[in-house]
Amino acid sequence: MFHFKRTREGNSMRIAHSFSGSTGLVLAVALGIALSGVNLSPAQVQPSGYSTDKSTKAKSRAEQEAEQRVALSPDKIIELLRQEPGLLLQVKKMLVRKAYEQGRILDPEDLTDEALFQLLSEDHNICVLATREIEDRDYVRAKPTQQEIEQQRQLDAANGVIRTPIPGAPQLDKTASQENAYWQRHEAETERPIEGVPQNPNLPAPTTPRAIPQLDNPARQSNVAGLQQAQDPFDGMGLDSGALDSGMMTRITPDQLAGLLAASSSSGTPPLSLLGGSSTLQGRAASSQLPNYGSLGGNPGSGMALDGLGQKSGVDSFSRAGDISPLQASLDMPRRNQPSIQDMNLDRPQIRRRTNPYANIPSLYDLYAQVSQRPAMLERFGASVFRDGTGNTDRLPMDLPAGPDYVLGPGDGVSIDIWGGVAQRLRRVVDSSGRLALPEVGTVEVAGRTLGDVQRLVQAALRTQFHEVEADVSLSRIRSVRVYVVGEVENPGPYDISSLSTPLNALYAAGGPTSRGSLRHLRLYRGKNLVQEVDAYELLLHGVHNELARIQSGDTIQVPPMGAEVTVAGMVMHPAIYELGNEKSLAEALELAGGVLTSGTFRHIEVERVIAHESHTTLQIDMPESNDAQAVNKTLDDFKVQDGDKVRISPILPYSDKTVYLDGHVFRPGKYAYREGMKLTDLIHSYNDLLPEPSRLHAEIIRLQAPDYTPSVLAFNLGDAMEGKEPDLVLKPFDTVRVFGRYDFEDPPVVTVGGEVRDPGDHITNGTTRLRDAVYLAGGVNSDAELDNVQVFRRTDDGKLKVISVNLQKALSGDSQHNVMLAPKDRVFIHRNLSKLDPPTVVIQGEVARPGKYPLGEDMSAADLVRVAGGFKRGAYTDTADLTRYELAQGSSVAGNTIPVPIAKAMSGELDADVRLHDGDVLTIKQVTGWNDVGASIAVKGEVIHPGTYGIQEGERLSSVLMRAGGFRSDAYPYGVIFERKQVRQLEEENREQLIRQVRTDGAGLTLIPEQDADQKMAKEAAVSQWQTALQKLQSAPPPGRLVIHISKDAKHWANTPADIQLRAGDVVYIPKRPNFVMVDGSVYNPTAVTFKPGKDAGWYLKQAGGPTNSANKKAVFVIRADGSVAGGAGGLFSGGVDRTALHPGDLVMVPEKAFSGTTKWKTTLESAQLAYAVGIAIQVGRSF
Repeated sequence: MFHFKRTREGNSMRIAHSFSGSTGLVLAVALGIALSGVNLSPAQVQPSGYSTDKSTKAKSRAEQEAEQRVALSPDKIIELLRQEPGLLLQVKKMLVRKAYEQGRILDPEDLTDEALFQLLSEDHNICVLATREIEDRDYVRAKPTQQEIEQQRQLDAANGVIRTPIPGAPQLDKTASQENAYWQRHEAETERPIEGVPQNPNLPAPTTPRAIPQLDNPARQSNVAGLQQAQDPFDGMGLDSGALDSGMMTRITPDQLAGLLAASSSSGTPPLSLLGGSSTLQGRAASSQLPNYGSLGGNPGSGMALDGLGQKSGVDSFSRAGDISPLQASLDMPRRNQPSIQDMNLDRPQIRRRTNPYANIPSLYDLYAQVSQRPAMLERFGASVFRDGTGNTDRLPMDLPAGPDYVLGPGDGVSIDIWGGVAQRLRRVVDSSGRLALPEVGTVEVAGRTLGDVQRLVQAALRTQFHEVEADVSLSRIRSVRVYVVGEVENPGPYDISSLSTPLNALYAAGGPTSRGSLRHLRLYRGKNLVQEVDAYELLLHGVHNELARIQSGDTIQVPPMGAEVTVAGMVMHPAIYELGNEKSLAEALELAGGVLTSGTFRHIEVERVIAHESHTTLQIDMPESNDAQAVNKTLDDFKVQDGDKVRISPILPYSDKTVYLDGHVFRPGKYAYREGMKLTDLIHSYNDLLPEPSRLHAEIIRLQAPDYTPSVLAFNLGDAMEGKEPDLVLKPFDTVRVFGRYDFEDPPVVTVGGEVRDPGDHITNGTTRLRDAVYLAGGVNSDAELDNVQVFRRTDDGKLKVISVNLQKALSGDSQHNVMLAPKDRVFIHRNLSKLDPPTVVIQGEVARPGKYPLGEDMSAADLVRVAGGFKRGAYTDTADLTRYELAQGSSVAGNTIPVPIAKAMSGELDADVRLHDGDVLTIKQVTGWNDVGASIAVKGEVIHPGTYGIQEGERLSSVLMRAGGFRSDAYPYGVIFERKQVRQLEEENREQLIRQVRTDGAGLTLIPEQDADQKMAKEAAVSQWQTALQKLQSAPPPGRLVIHISKDAKHWANTPADIQLRAGDVVYIPKRPNFVMVDGSVYNPTAVTFKPGKDAGWYLKQAGGPTNSANKKAVFVIRADGSVAGGAGGLFSGGVDRTALHPGDLVMVPEKAFSGTTKWKTTLESAQLAYAVGIAIQVGRSF
């Protein structure tokens, strides 16, 4: 039973049409290398899901031979291919590849399904290749051995893995074979770690795809991209995706494929395309990653935001900062706040890279930059202080340090340290009446006094009761005061805050001002008196504040509406919306914003102004041409700002116009400073500035022509330029000097070595390479290599194919004539030795221990072959042996002749009697006459005087053996004798299997009967049930092998007549007792045995059994006689009329069941199945007499 899986692969390859309809020896000679030299790796035959020691041990030659030669039967393969179209497609692709590897083209249009099935039926090599494809894709697999199961258990235990059924897995198919049942259970398991068992640290980690190396030269990326895609085995052949050049390769038809595969080599090795294709080493990177030329646009710290590919934008910088951080995030680390607008540089103009058609020209990459039209995201200055605050004022400590001028009040906690006459530490709280309790003294009034005054007061009070004591009073807990925050604040209302707080603390506690609240005029009221007006900008801008008044309980902080405001955007230190205080000029407004950055220009300062109640206007400030600092400052001072002004400072150009670029196959690519009169040799001083093996013939200067910077290419000879053979080239600003590598214009140094070498495939050469070097790169030749010749396939510059044939043995010895120089992308193919590909063989048949085909040894004789085959059997006729020899007659036909060999004399050492063997000889050792009859016997059972097993002579008959057994007993019933013969049983077994297949095929159509109404559904169910019952009965009735004979008790009447049959070894004779009943079975109301009544016919016995049922096929009633013969009606077996047939004891009347539905063919098949089943029943009844 097979275990099937469906699988899919990638795109198939279409080969050109056209084929030659002639069959020939082209493929018969070339194609069979694929199987004769297969060396499968252990991984290719490893059972799926299990790890055994077979995967780590080298296979024996016997195991390798079995894998190379053993295959599924053609019928099994064809059945599987019909069920799995995906597998069928892959097998076809595999055959096309095998033909191509041998330099042949098998047109897929000719390889139809029927052509493939015909190949499988006729050629064993095709079956082996198809079986290997089936095994590799896990379409069929056997259960593992007990040893493999135990090894898997040990491996699971070592790795801490336990296999448990997957919840909801499908139930096992009860009709499945042992293999399917096993794999259903195995695939319904999942692996999970065993608790407490450490995982094996030596297990290999999951592999990750290797990073594709990036090219240093972006100019060649588009060209090299083709190399990466050149994995197609047809690449490099001068073939497009649609057709092949019919003149380049020999075309074959499917009927020639068998011969080609019979001569192909090393099919177990990776596929090798002899004439084209591309190695994996050619898969160089093809990404268009642009080189990094350092900081683009502005100096570091200028704050310029570059957006686009490779830019240095705030967003990108922020994301990359997380990527390059060496620290990994941890669960116990505090979560970072979201980045602010300032962190992401969204408050400044974004410079974006525009797409340009010259993405690989670094100078244009710098020039294609544009200030984004999206307005910057600005917010009110100072708003982030209140928005991003901790908001944990309730957790602020109340034991902050306080100076001696701190005024105590109810609720303050003090710590009193006493030393001198007594030593004690006291902790007291000022009560609601403003008093402090002291030991032995009572209370003292402290409210409204400073901390320094209270210390002197306490010390004086204590000295009235204690001698020479000192006291130190400190504040241990600050009282809270209630203040009111009103006006334009987010959360106006009363707040309990520390008595050390200032108006800014109260504003912070209330969530800060609203968008309409002022930060320049915060007012502190104590009752009706204005205590202080605070400008928060002093703290926010300069980090200083004047002597802010202390808040007392009951104070009110008012935030009035904001006054005049101005927006400062662009290239300033802090772009934001600012509230104006005493600032009047543009210079003062820019000073609020931190000043203009070095990357901002004074040439483009624009002010968008609102004319009150009228319109918007934009003003351009005329700056002095000289950029003199004093003149610039005066201009800015003279320009007065108004409420609502929006000032925008534009960035300078993001590139330098005094720059040249070095690119490509160089050590230090990037930007370089330009100076007037700069030459190429000033940029490239020597070959030390280049990478190894630059292209000396071609280099480029990409120049941007003024005034619109149109690029143009100036090609030059790098070798001549470096050697001073041509005038030195003068560079200009924005020039890009591009140097190429040698292999940007030449094929990579890769050669392919295939065939009989130890490591076939693509190999990178180390410079100049000859044939011998390439063979040793591939590990050298193996023992099966043909050393007389080797082929080198080379593609010439004009696209033609050149084949070079040399003597490999001379090439390996260093002969310069044969050790040819190889070029990149050459393909070397080493053939298998013909003596090992198709070795001479001889065949021995007949009476030897191990008959079969054997390799022809040197000077092997007939006697040697007999010894190799294990010697004679006991039944061998040793006087003469028959030797058949085949010779080629005139090179056009094969003629055979027979030679008698006195083999006994040859075995005894007589040289004249022995015969030297030739390739293809067949030696037959004859058998002694009648040897197969030695030990022949038959079994005589039942009602004879002496039952038992008797030896028989050649030609002995049944009557003779029965007489030797003493004759019949008195109650014997010779009419019902059961005579069984093995040969008859074998024939019946074949017929039974054919009938079972016929029942399955014809009955399967019953499941297609429509079910349009309830009656049709019931009829269908009855028909399907009848089919399944008939099939089950037929399968449960084994073939008896009964031979119908007619004998009687008086052996003299039938002895030596045709009824007295000759016996054969293995025959069984059973003589039953005389029965006294007739069996009635089938579709009757009471299937039973009825007592025999002489003279009664079959109709009478049917009536005794209740008669036929409604489902009985009355016209098909038949009788199986006790002697094994079958009787029907007058018109035939199934024509009816059998009810008038006279019966004998032991006869069986069978009433078959009529077919409920189906075709006439199905009805006939059903009747045949019922007859076969009834015959088996009759024999079982006969044995019970």
